[in-house]
Amino acid sequence: MADYFNRKFPLSKLDMVALPQHTDRGAVGSWGLILGNYESLIVDKDYADAKTLAEVAITVAREVVHQVIFPSHAMTHE
Repeated sequence: MADYFNRKFPLSKLDMVALPQHTDRGAVGSWGLILGNYESLIVDKDYADAKTLAEVAITVAREVVHQVIFPSHAMTHE
């Protein structure tokens, strides 16, 4: 990711938590944390179709990129 965006990943770790009853239609990111429902963050590659695999990959990638491009600490500490 550092090569692609010309930025170093700003965190030493990033947690992802999948919740059974998360009400958001995908995932939501906070600084260092991605929350989402099971269907948005977890997939069984042995049983999922290509569309589901792509949707989960896109959701996870989008939320990780938000940590690099739009870090919330930068918005509150500038």
